[in-house]
Amino acid sequence: MRSKYIIQSIGVQLISLDDITSAFHKHPYYQLVYILSGKGTHKINQSVFEFSKGNLFLIKPGDVHGFDSDHDVEFCLINFNEDFFSETHTSKIDSLDFSKEFRQLEFILNNYSEFQGSLIGKDDSTLFHSLIKQLILETKYNRIWHKMITKNIVLLLLNLLSRNIQESFVSTSKMENTNSRFLEVLDYIRHHIFDNNLLRVENLANQFNLSVGHFSRYFKQESNMSIKEYILYYKLELAKARLIYSEMTIAQIASELKFVDESHLNKLFKKNFGLTAKAYKQSAKK
Repeated sequence: MRSKYIIQSIGVQLISLDDITSAFHKHPYYQLVYILSGKGTHKINQSVFEFSKGNLFLIKPGDVHGFDSDHDVEFCLINFNEDFFSETHTSKIDSLDFSKEFRQLEFILNNYSEFQGSLIGKDDSTLFHSLIKQLILETKYNRIWHKMITKNIVLLLLNLLSRNIQESFVSTSKMENTNSRFLEVLDYIRHHIFDNNLLRVENLANQFNLSVGHFSRYFKQESNMSIKEYILYYKLELAKARLIYSEMTIAQIASELKFVDESHLNKLFKKNFGLTAKAYKQSAKK
């Protein structure tokens, strides 16, 4: 499948199209696609979804996608990455750094493939639509503090989206008899993955009112991995996403994820994936 690489500005865009058949394309940032009007089909990688008014799609960096419709279609596109939520993206007047909050959502956004398609639950559809309308107004009129308000709205949309994804996952897991309490443990680890103190087994056990020994056995029983092994696995998955989708250096990734240094991260990559972090990045972008 041929595709072209599209680079648009980070932020909010309104696009109206007549009888669209868009070329497959991809971009180096996340994109929320909210359907304001119209209907048709949306192909994301190898999956095809029907869309209509009120549907929401999340496009990850590197996803190949395109639209097909015989009707007039209006989209609200929200292009974003971690920089969008940092202080550097705003002026001093409306400076507010949400990059930490975004990083806590990042793994969920990168690992939702089981729930691709429209991602808004019925309970949240009215709220989503109201937030999108306000987002459009903030973008249109550029009033004072509009960038800070825009970041707040987008972050709220992402939190709602992440909740829908997690609830879908929990619902599926319950059908498969997965322990719901264990999902809470995983959620806690994921939300505190950048704080090694909170990830100490003593703190984790205390958080869930278990002794250290009981908690360690419980985790191993549920996951077939030790706590230490799971935390390393999760950090390496985040590192892989950053190597592919961000401009961060290997040293910066190692520092953020609390590895000893770049050499330590490279050794762990070599041990787990057969490639150094640098080689992995090069092979993934071919």
